[in-house]
Amino acid sequence: MALHYTLSKGWSQQGANLIGNFNSSIGADTYNNTQDFFNPFLDVDYSPLAGEVRHRVVGTAIYDIPWLRDRKDAVGGVLGGWQLSSVLNFRTGEPLRITQASGIGNSRPDYNGGNQVFDNWRDTLQYLDRSAYTLVPTSPSTRATIRPGNQNSSQVQGPGRRRVDLTVAKAFTLPSQTQLQVRFESFNVFNWPQYNNPVLNVVAPNFGQITSVASTRTGQIGFRLSF
Repeated sequence: MALHYTLSKGWSQQGANLIGNFNSSIGADTYNNTQDFFNPFLDVDYSPLAGEVRHRVVGTAIYDIPWLRDRKDAVGGVLGGWQLSSVLNFRTGEPLRITQASGIGNSRPDYNGGNQVFDNWRDTLQYLDRSAYTLVPTSPSTRATIRPGNQNSSQVQGPGRRRVDLTVAKAFTLPSQTQLQVRFESFNVFNWPQYNNPVLNVVAPNFGQITSVASTRTGQIGFRLSF
């Protein structure tokens, strides 16, 4: 199930336009491999969709910079008539599927009710608290967990993300109905960290740590010739 909201507002005299989109979705799925082959329909195996983002806000803004745009001389031709546009993207985190490596695929630990996410994880990059999970006992002969764990990905989400992209562009009119557009683009202009999900194997030495980010600030210059 998903809900979608759109907000649009334009200011023609100021040369500005703003569009905002809000999405809220919820779904449920089962794991690719159940924890109990003899009971493949366990409630604990019924969980949010893999990669599900519960809330997402996307906004676009366009603004025609008024400075010098009415000048007809060379200064106005070069410095006037530029357009500023931006795309804003904010979203919540994805469901986290904590695993417990064992002799059976897709084993999971028990969630014991403790605090799962550290408050200062942005400073330490230690996102999940190991003490919130208890290992399910394993068989000494097969190393398989003797019962399903109760951890469910609906119980904890990964870090959310926020990103702003910015573009400054201008179209120059050339002879013979030719137009040259110049674009300066910056992606993730504020260089906000795009944290990936932490290590989810509860028996790993670095369990719960965020070890990478998705992208940092980048930029590019583009030209497009129309004739």
